[in-house]
Amino acid sequence: MPPIDTTYYPDGTALHLWQVTEDITALMECCKNLGITPPNTMNCTKRMKEKLIEVLKGLGYKQPDIKRILPQIDRTLELEEQIKEALRLMLK
Repeated sequence: MPPIDTTYYPDGTALHLWQVTEDITALMECCKNLGITPPNTMNCTKRMKEKLIEVLKGLGYKQPDIKRILPQIDRTLELEEQIKEALRLMLK
């Protein structure tokens, strides 16, 4: 039985999970060095921003206050950490 982290194609070639992981890591590093966001993360970042706004509105914060702090929030953080950062900024 083939290893679980290997995909075999009809032409006999194999793709190993570790190769894919290394390729993705290299792509992310390259994009970071060029100062661009990889396409597959753009939608995720947008959804996280929308979710962050939704949470802040749910806590009673007004749109102008939310817009004021959004540019200051580190988008590389997980959503929970972004919420914590937003709340700290709201208290300033």
